[in-house]
Amino acid sequence: DSILNSFSDLPEACKQVLTKIKQTGYTDLTKKDIQDVKTIIPQLEQHVLRHDNVLYRHYVNLLAQLTNNYLAYKVGHRDQYMAENTSWIIENTNSKNVILWAHNGHLSKTAIYKGYTLGNRLYEKYGSGYFAIATTFNKGEVTVSVRKKGKRVYQKAYYPEVTSKIDY
Repeated sequence: DSILNSFSDLPEACKQVLTKIKQTGYTDLTKKDIQDVKTIIPQLEQHVLRHDNVLYRHYVNLLAQLTNNYLAYKVGHRDQYMAENTSWIIENTNSKNVILWAHNGHLSKTAIYKGYTLGNRLYEKYGSGYFAIATTFNKGEVTVSVRKKGKRVYQKAYYPEVTSKIDY
């Protein structure tokens, strides 16, 4: 959507692919959808170079990340991209402070599952400037990823308030 809104002079083929992607749910993207996006990335990169805008280049980079194993949901590419995007925010905005909310596995300062994590990469880059704060909320709703019939879907789960009775 950001790319479509930023460039009124995009080639028609790019507009068509981006409009289709925009109208498709994230988990409903097909391999063909991803391949179609990969096909237009070089055109978008060339188009962005003519505009010489850091934010526009970042938009195209985000789209390229989506097509490069981002949907694999494994530690590795996804954590690398999250770290790159966090660093991009720090380096390209007026504020040098970022609060990043993520699963504790991603925020870990050490590698897990034989792969570098988001937190591991940020800790290596920013040293003591990166720290993780663990939080708990006692109750609430979360969206979890599950597999149903071989397809990844998201569903809501509600965790009721935790209560403890201690009998003395």
